[in-house]
Amino acid sequence: MLRVPTMLCILIYSVLLLCTPAWSAAIVFSPAEMQVVDECRAAIREAENTYHIPSRLLESIALIESGRSLGRGNSCPWPWTVTVNGIGHYFPTKAAAIAAVRRLQARGSRSIDVGCMQINLLHHPKAFKSLQEAFDISQNVAYAAKFLKDLQ
Repeated sequence: MLRVPTMLCILIYSVLLLCTPAWSAAIVFSPAEMQVVDECRAAIREAENTYHIPSRLLESIALIESGRSLGRGNSCPWPWTVTVNGIGHYFPTKAAAIAAVRRLQARGSRSIDVGCMQINLLHHPKAFKSLQEAFDISQNVAYAAKFLKDLQ
């Protein structure tokens, strides 16, 4: 039989475990996923340099728009993000994200944000020639950088 202090410790530990938010657990990305994240970050740095945008501004936007939690308060931009009706969906691959957008469009959805920088397909209908291009990391980020610079 367990002693009272041991039982109390188990009870306290159980309560703390149940009360710990799910987002605090670390998410482990595969090497392929980390390569995609690194590609997104590299495209952001390149666009900031090309368009003379203050360092880390585009990355901050990407983290808000497409940020995928890594746990413990860390996140990364995720290029296979699709947002519709204010709800973001993270897909494992570019092909899966494109298929999801096609399904949404077939159901009548038009206001859909896509990619690392979450470009809205309804409000930017001429931004990309195709969904393939919309989810191309470099093109998605470059469009956002140019749009931001034009607003300035």
